Amino acid sequence: MSRGFLVTALALWLGAGASAAEAQRYDVIDLGTLGGNDSEARGLNGQGRVVGYSDIVGGDDHAFYWDGIQMVDLGTLGGRESNARAINGSGVIVGRADINYWTQHAVRWQGNQKLDLGTLGGLQSSAYDINSSNQIVGWADTNTGATRAFLWQNGQMNDLGTLGGVSSWAHAINEASEIAGYSFVLGGALHAFVIRNQQMIDLGTLGGPNSYAYDLNGAGLIVGESHTASGPSHACMWDQSGPHDLGTFGGKSSAAWAVNNQNQIVGYADAVGEVKRAFIWENGQMLQLNDLISPLSGWNLKEALDINDNGMIVGRGSIDGRTHAFLLVPGGSNLLILGGPTPGIAGQSNTFTIDGATPGARQRFYYSLRSGSTPIPNCPNITLSLQNAAPMGSANADQSGHAQLSVSVPGNARGVMVLFQAYEEATCRVSNRVSHTFQ
Repeated sequence: MSRGFLVTALALWLGAGASAAEAQRYDVIDLGTLGGNDSEARGLNGQGRVVGYSDIVGGDDHAFYWDGIQMVDLGTLGGRESNARAINGSGVIVGRADINYWTQHAVRWQGNQKLDLGTLGGLQSSAYDINSSNQIVGWADTNTGATRAFLWQNGQMNDLGTLGGVSSWAHAINEASEIAGYSFVLGGALHAFVIRNQQMIDLGTLGGPNSYAYDLNGAGLIVGESHTASGPSHACMWDQSGPHDLGTFGGKSSAAWAVNNQNQIVGYADAVGEVKRAFIWENGQMLQLNDLISPLSGWNLKEALDINDNGMIVGRGSIDGRTHAFLLVPGGSNLLILGGPTPGIAGQSNTFTIDGATPGARQRFYYSLRSGSTPIPNCPNITLSLQNAAPMGSANADQSGHAQLSVSVPGNARGVMVLFQAYEEATCRVSNRVSHTFQ
């Protein structure tokens, strides 16, 4: 990379516009995969623990849990695939898992236990959200062939009804047990709803036929998408005054997937050319998340799928030509964030970075070919999640908490998946673990 390009990129980043310059900046954590090519993060809790799904070797999708360092395979209910959608503050995870080749059921993962939540008498079901009281919502088939929104609590799945049509789907539940989703109405259209005081309320649309609610916060602010009078579906926010169009980045479509208790909204919006871009909406303005990360990161953030009350964001984006789950961490957090290798090619010098470090503190970088446990010198009871970790080198963090190390990767590493991790010598803080297969 030339110095001229570096200066230009930094100038573009720092001068991306007054609104972007005033907004929160983020560091990006690549959550990796379960051995396959692609992954997607669907939900996170207040502690920054993440769930979603990833390809495994062979191509099937499995639900994952990211514990702050590494991605853990949650398995299935006996079938091929699974998908985790949400995690609460106690670490209880919900989603869906195949019970055989053809059929999926809503599932709850708690510790090492998987619980099949069953159906409403039909064939399939899926869970979408869970609150701190372990109330779970989602959809399930009935014995008549209809699909119904459900609330699962105290070991029982309850049919939440519809807005007059045949089927409904529940997507979110808040701490007050208010539920958001969408339902068929009489006449065949789909409308967003909220359930308050045991009453299902039609939220209406932005002028088009259909609308969908995907999340709501503790204050009852609801987000999703709605068809507009002109046709395309736009990200939508419902408050006490009704639905509000959040717009796009110049393209046709957008959708809002999540909202936190600070009323920050995330989702995707099309730019000119119908290219998907992840957004955060705050203070009345939609901002591209790609403008709020370093232009040198190599990431193209396509879709933001959840945000917690600490401002951490998860979703999916493109890195090195693959779709990976990401976690965005607001700059200034106490997390030690390992990035790289860049360019990720064997037989060349590759650069690793650390962000969030203590200014001036020494950062030590390690690698291994297998996961496991390696004690950290002078850090009692703290380990790297690497087996027989070998040192690559060290670097001191600058005054912004950034450190980088360049190492020569041998040509015979081509096609080999290598695991990397780092720690800060003075504080014993351990970074996330990065896995990479060199080209």
